[in-house]
Amino acid sequence: MARKRESQAGGRLRRRGRTCLSGLVVACAAAAGLSARPAAAGNRETNPLSNEAALTGGAVTALGRDTGAIYYNPAGLGAVRRTQFNLSTQAAQFRARIVPYAAVADLPNGRRDAATLSSLQGLVMPSSLAVTRHIGRGVTLGLGYFAPDYDYYDYSASLQGAGGGTEYDARIQVDGWVYRYHAGAAVGWQPHPRFRIGATLFGTYGWQREEMRMWIDAASGTADARTDATRTVDFDNKRSIFGGEAVVGLQWEFAKNVHLGLTFRTPRFVAFEIHRSYLLNSSNVDRPDGDDEYKFEFDDSPSPSRRGRVAPMRLTMGVAYALPKRRGWVSGEMDFSPGLRPKGSDINIRPIWNVRAGARLRTAERLYFGIGVFSDRDDQVHTSAFPQFRINYYGVTTGVEFFSPVRLGKGERARSIVFSTCIAVRYSYGRGSAAQIIFDLRDAPSGRVGYDIGTVDRVAFHLFAGHLGMGTYF
Repeated sequence: MARKRESQAGGRLRRRGRTCLSGLVVACAAAAGLSARPAAAGNRETNPLSNEAALTGGAVTALGRDTGAIYYNPAGLGAVRRTQFNLSTQAAQFRARIVPYAAVADLPNGRRDAATLSSLQGLVMPSSLAVTRHIGRGVTLGLGYFAPDYDYYDYSASLQGAGGGTEYDARIQVDGWVYRYHAGAAVGWQPHPRFRIGATLFGTYGWQREEMRMWIDAASGTADARTDATRTVDFDNKRSIFGGEAVVGLQWEFAKNVHLGLTFRTPRFVAFEIHRSYLLNSSNVDRPDGDDEYKFEFDDSPSPSRRGRVAPMRLTMGVAYALPKRRGWVSGEMDFSPGLRPKGSDINIRPIWNVRAGARLRTAERLYFGIGVFSDRDDQVHTSAFPQFRINYYGVTTGVEFFSPVRLGKGERARSIVFSTCIAVRYSYGRGSAAQIIFDLRDAPSGRVGYDIGTVDRVAFHLFAGHLGMGTYF
């Protein structure tokens, strides 16, 4: 429920003025923007979810056959004849973000003060845990957990100075966590040595937490006739999303050593959502004539829970060439997603496409080298909340994977057990736009202070990541 309070002090009525009400409208609008969507970027998959994907930039649709096939193309499981267990993690990930003019202040004299937002965040998190088992007749089952998207951000900006007869101090602090997990089972079947099909059913869980705190303090006039205006906004938003999606795919060797891969990923849907948020808005204006205004507002009205589609379907097509004598393969692929704007929803996603190309080459008997390039374009139509981003990433990845076989005794079911270790590095360069906070101090001499949300174009982000994957084949 929403609770609104007014107070009296010193026999003087602390009344709601036009200044406070307009500020509340702006604050509520911005808070609604924060709660509508994660205040990060709309990139689909920022993390490689298998060793093969880490080596090749994700170009695994046509020939991927490790445990990552559960996520990327379950048809690849049909070619697996040994039980596999694989754990992959982002050993270290650093995100450098630079947003010029992220915070600006419009001053009474027509000038504009500006601050640059820059941050460096480090993340370490397991990105996948999966196991596959061949049960005979060309059928292989898989079970896995994957984290295709996670982010943590901690941004702050401040502006202090004087202009147009007004001294000001404006600050904003935003913290957020965004995670998305997929867990499910898959089956792959190879009815013919040159043809495979497969399907995966995922349950999905998303978690989002955002906190925003903003302070504005402006003092105008002389020591004997001084107008002080302050505003404080505190916003907290928590969202848990439970849903699902499915993936179906095929792999077909339509010519000697030339493979075609196709996948269809259904729209991701929300079946159940838990959403809690609150907005605290307080302000006061002290004027030399005693016509002061104080206000305290608290709103914890629940927002409507989302249901139905939250991400569109995705089609992926890849072609790969397998080098003779099992020396590896080279692959290229493209995916496409249509736009999505369900009626009665705040979701607004634009059509996007991405491309990936890579190679996984055997350079020694037990050593593979990989290199790949990729794009990861943002699906958002616009930025509407601080510090939301709309960034298109383009990157390169490289690494090695080596295998260590251990021969087993005669009484064992398998002749050997093989341990694999993959080490890869990844760099992405992002260009796009970011939301901007605009502190409006133009009417500070009369006691009016507020803020609005704008957009900054041509921002640059850098993402560095290290991948560590360990697997067991038996």
